[in-house]
Amino acid sequence: MTQEMVRPIIFPGHRQPMPADSLTITLVVDNEVARRGLAAVVQQVPWVRMCSTPDDANVVIASLRALNRDEAVWRHDDGRPRKLLVLLDEPDQVDNVRWLTADGYLLSRDLTPEALHRALLQVADGQLAVPAELGRHLLKLATGPARRERTRGPVLTPRERETLGLLAEGLSNRQIGRRLGVSEHGAKRLVGSIMTKLDSPNRTLAVAIALRERLIQAEPA
Repeated sequence: MTQEMVRPIIFPGHRQPMPADSLTITLVVDNEVARRGLAAVVQQVPWVRMCSTPDDANVVIASLRALNRDEAVWRHDDGRPRKLLVLLDEPDQVDNVRWLTADGYLLSRDLTPEALHRALLQVADGQLAVPAELGRHLLKLATGPARRERTRGPVLTPRERETLGLLAEGLSNRQIGRRLGVSEHGAKRLVGSIMTKLDSPNRTLAVAIALRERLIQAEPA
């Protein structure tokens, strides 16, 4: 049987901010079957190419189990702006990555070329990529009974409030640092302090909690 070439899908209305082959992706997953399935999806996304190691990648797509085994995947020891998309099986698995600052999340059961393409564009623009189902899960956590039992809202410094507003815009640590006139490491410290004070495992939930606590105002639709 002749093997057919997998051709990239050009999605209706898609934009082209990146030239072909400008975005390189590597896959770090816990088994070969999952890796091959994910690779088949990646091959249908325009303007990206696969590489074999995280050191050569702009974006790393990693499963939760692989992240737990290999810290080198998410530690940016070489100083380069490596982006990380975490592949989850279920939305509630996001609670297990509170130790990690990811650039976005993917749900394996709903992963399509179009969904991956959209997530990669968001990550390339410095936004946080979150599937709709995961976003609903995070909002539910932010408004659940445990959150409503809080008797006193979190106290943020003026600098942290300014940082929180930039988080709500979906900016990365590097972009926040530029807007505030501080280093990327300084921005990361501010974001970490906010997440600690809001008792939040990730940036998206931190913004949801901040909206509920009226620490920031939602943008008009």
